[in-house]
Amino acid sequence: MKFSSSLVPRMWGLGGNHYWGRKEKGEVKGIVVVFAWMSSQEKHLQNYIDLYSSLGWNSIVCQAQFLNSFFPDKAASLAREIVIELIQVGAGIKNKAHGMAS
Repeated sequence: MKFSSSLVPRMWGLGGNHYWGRKEKGEVKGIVVVFAWMSSQEKHLQNYIDLYSSLGWNSIVCQAQFLNSFFPDKAASLAREIVIELIQVGAGIKNKAHGMAS
């Protein structure tokens, strides 16, 4: 299943944004975190998202703001958001494996 940018909620933080490029349900091999280069556009990242998806991986895209290079706290804020998102997904997978509702 392919998500367009209009369907995928974007999480804006102080240091940039992140969104799920692909979030398939069911059997997946894992999650790839795509760290986008500065000033990249979504259309440039889509080929990478499609590649990982074809190999069975979900992907979350992380786009940092330019100022993160000068303000490490902004970068840390974005990193924290990514880690929290990955922990939540991991907890959901663990709960489903044990037969619990997520």
